[in-house]
Amino acid sequence: GLLSVNGSISYASQEPWIFPSTVRQNILFGSEWNETRYSAVIKCCALERDLKLLPYGDKTTVGEKGTSLSGGQKARVSLARAIYRDANIYLLDDPLSAVDAHVGKQIFEQCFEVFLKGKTVVLVTHQLQYLQRVDYILVLHNGSLAAKGTKNELESSGFTFIKYLGQNNEEEELEVTDNSIGTDPKPLEEKSQFEEQTKDSSFISCDTYKRYFLASKDYVTLVFAILFSSLTQIAASATNYILAQWVDVGQFEDTDHQRYSYIFGSIAIASVIFTILRSIYSMKLAKRSSKALHETMFKNVIRATVSFFYANSSGIILNRFAKDLAIVDELLPMAVMVVLRTILSILGVFVVICFVNAWFLIPTLLVVATLYYLRRFYLTTALNLLRVEGQLRGPVYSHVNASLQGLPIIRAFGVKNVLTNEFYYHQDIHTSSLYMALATSRAFGYWADLVVVIYIVVLTLHYTFNSDAHGANIGLVISQAMQMMGQLAWGVRQFAEMENFMVSVERLSQYDTIKTERSGDHAEIDWPTRGEIKFVGVSLKYSETAPYALKDLNFIIRPLEKVGIVGRTGAGKSSIMSAIFQFVEIEGSIVIDDINLVNVSLGYLRKKISVIPQDPVLFSGSLRYNLDPFSEYQDETLWRALEEVRLKEVVDNFSSGINLSIGLNGINDRG
Repeated sequence: GLLSVNGSISYASQEPWIFPSTVRQNILFGSEWNETRYSAVIKCCALERDLKLLPYGDKTTVGEKGTSLSGGQKARVSLARAIYRDANIYLLDDPLSAVDAHVGKQIFEQCFEVFLKGKTVVLVTHQLQYLQRVDYILVLHNGSLAAKGTKNELESSGFTFIKYLGQNNEEEELEVTDNSIGTDPKPLEEKSQFEEQTKDSSFISCDTYKRYFLASKDYVTLVFAILFSSLTQIAASATNYILAQWVDVGQFEDTDHQRYSYIFGSIAIASVIFTILRSIYSMKLAKRSSKALHETMFKNVIRATVSFFYANSSGIILNRFAKDLAIVDELLPMAVMVVLRTILSILGVFVVICFVNAWFLIPTLLVVATLYYLRRFYLTTALNLLRVEGQLRGPVYSHVNASLQGLPIIRAFGVKNVLTNEFYYHQDIHTSSLYMALATSRAFGYWADLVVVIYIVVLTLHYTFNSDAHGANIGLVISQAMQMMGQLAWGVRQFAEMENFMVSVERLSQYDTIKTERSGDHAEIDWPTRGEIKFVGVSLKYSETAPYALKDLNFIIRPLEKVGIVGRTGAGKSSIMSAIFQFVEIEGSIVIDDINLVNVSLGYLRKKISVIPQDPVLFSGSLRYNLDPFSEYQDETLWRALEEVRLKEVVDNFSSGINLSIGLNGINDRG
């Protein structure tokens, strides 16, 4: 068919989309700042009181998906974004369903009838009380146009809305006064969701090393890895020393060359065997340590309290599981092996040099001390840069995730360039920190190599003016010194890299201290049987610094009662559900069928209580999986449930039926 649109369009989606930024930026969304229009939008969307309750007003940062705002607040911010934009046509997809009748009436009168007077407004709604005040009505049924006209025209023609909407909620009113508001809306955390913990020390602590090497608790493998690493170096140093002695005595006719060849060959073969065993046990230890770190972190995240996910976006969490864990899996084991090999090699060279010329220990120790202080100077900067780089990586992931969630809004507003520039901003900040870390590493490598070159020059000049030493010993000392200094410079750089990689272990270890949900004891198998709920002095707040969302609630819900919880947006209605499900620790007690919920395991409790959440969530998979994820019910039961919610006919229209594929967050369904 043909669709013709004349004029610019603004759009508010059915599911509010809030991106990680301030409330003001969520409303402006790329539009120019106009204080008069902005104030009018805030007023007509009933956001004045809510903004006063936020820690920093409209400059308060909201978290990913707007998790720090209630459902009604998110809906009104999304509506404010749509009407702040100066457009000719406003498409508003059910913006009043998430607010109570009092606020909905205020928004309809001040926003649609006054602020948007003279504009074309297409309002999607199922609330009949507003139809009397609109100019034209289109009634849709199963994707087709069932009727059209004004309300009086439709009623005079015999059209009944109840047939299509299920019930008549016309002139539904809810008297709400300021005195009926029990609590303030749930406040935001003052700490930015992108802010992560960092260590005060500039260096990696010994506890971090212990956490990595002892994570698997496989002490036998650890001992064998160290043992075979030591034996490998002993064999390598022994072959060099035996070879030098063989060359030194080889000028005499009575030299037993066969004896030296046997000794040299035996040690060389042992060195190869020890090297293989060293690699096997080292990689075995690294694999088990990495696996143990991942299992611990995954277990803690799965059992973390809800407040943890309020404070950390999915980008930050994925950053730990992706980049940090990849470093621990792929880069850290090799760096540890190189550092251990270098340390043992330097010790072996020291021993060999002691047998030849003990005076060379003096310049060698001076060089080692110089490189050590260079390393300390470098690590002070490099580790902090790596920590900053890790922190700045999270916002990149979060921005991409939020942008994918809000693609329809972004395209409808035509602000792809705004979001792209914001991505470039996050990416540039992250890349600049990474570049500084790499530049610091290159600078350290330059100065380390310069010190090594000076040392080798001094060593060579010494033997140039001293011809009394044996040729074999001269060759051994110079070759060992060059080998040591080459390895030393490389090893110090690798040690610095290892400490950089250890930052990832440090960041993974931070998840060891995540506050997890309690376990509790199992209740009786037939609990609950009656469904009586008692709230005794229940108070709830979402963080230590936040005000109470629920204050000293005392009430009883009798068995079989149907109870309505009434209140304005942000009054604490959803917090009661959070308290029953024990998503947040509470003060006081909640008793169901004479059993205190603190004595019930959370898994058992949540399995016994069903909930319809404020924000519907569908998982990627089939419709059957979303209805019955644990495969506990027959198809007849699932079809009966679909029929009760009037979805059976919709599902029947698809050839796959109950096996209909559902996309991430339900993007394949019709909403």
